[in-house]
Amino acid sequence: MSKRTTVQVFSKIEQSSLFKLKAEDIDILDELQKLCDCIKADEEETDWAIGENGEFALDDLIVGAYWALTMCHAGQDSQSYSVMCSLGSIYKPGYENLPEKDTSGRYVCDTICDHLCPKRRVPLEKKKRKKR
Repeated sequence: MSKRTTVQVFSKIEQSSLFKLKAEDIDILDELQKLCDCIKADEEETDWAIGENGEFALDDLIVGAYWALTMCHAGQDSQSYSVMCSLGSIYKPGYENLPEKDTSGRYVCDTICDHLCPKRRVPLEKKKRKKR
């Protein structure tokens, strides 16, 4: 089997049952790792606008997946942590926080979190403390 391109891996994720009804189930962690590998192999040629006319673009996927895995990885020895580190080698958040509500990046983040941690109890928004 020939090596897949960034566009092919992105399309497989975008068209999966995570984001579409009646679509193919995928192992999101495997596909995200393949996506990172494709980008790292040919980073100079990566078209960051892939998917911009859809629900989310490549950059939204990278940012949203990174933040989802920061909250939902299964520990340092897990595949999810390894994928988070691979995403972190592409996306460096610095002092940024989660993507804003009602953005494509947040949609991706919430979708992947809901898939990996369906019973998560921690809201993505920090609760404001009441002043005494």
